[in-house]
Parts: sequence; structure tokens; C-alpha cells
Amino acid sequence: MSVDKDEEIIFEQKDLEANEGSQNDPMVIRMAIANFIVHKVLVDNGSSVDILFMDVLQKMGIGIASLRPVSTPLIGFGGSEVIPLGQLTCQYQWESSLKGN
Repeated sequence: MSVDKDEEIIFEQKDLEANEGSQNDPMVIRMAIANFIVHKVLVDNGSSVDILFMDVLQKMGIGIASLRPVSTPLIGFGGSEVIPLGQLTCQYQWESSLKGN
């Protein structure tokens, strides 16, 4: 299955009214990454990185040996630093709907 790259996602006034208040709530979706369905993906419009935790990679059969070294720390809102285990390039696919839910 493929998704048209020009497909539009449109929000109308009624969608805004249904969610009065904070517009920074997280959105949870499912997506296929490297032919695995990932059931929970946090989409954060303020994030500049996409993070997969090691237990997710292990469930996908991707070991630490597949990661490329990275030395740039990730800095949290509180100023704490975490050094990532590495970086990975993998294919993913967005679907407009999943059948069988």
C-alpha cells in the first residue's frame, strides 16, 4: 500500500471546537517501521528528533550493532543530558487508515 504524497489532511472549525483548551496534547498513532507495526508513536510538533527505545529495536530484531555511532547528547527540558546509543536510518510507511482495528 502506498500513500499519495500530496494527500491533504484538513482540520475544520468543528475539530477545533471539540478540543477546547490546550492544543499541545500528544497524538498517538500506529505506523509501520521496517515492516513492523509500531502501535504507539508520539508525534511532538516541537521535537527535532525521533527516538526509538532499545527495547523497541530489539523487538524488531534490530541489534545495537546496526546503530551508527553518535556523540551529540540529547538535552531534556530540565537540562539533563543523555548520550544516545546510536542512530539508525530505517524505512517507514504512513497509512491513512489501518484495516482490522
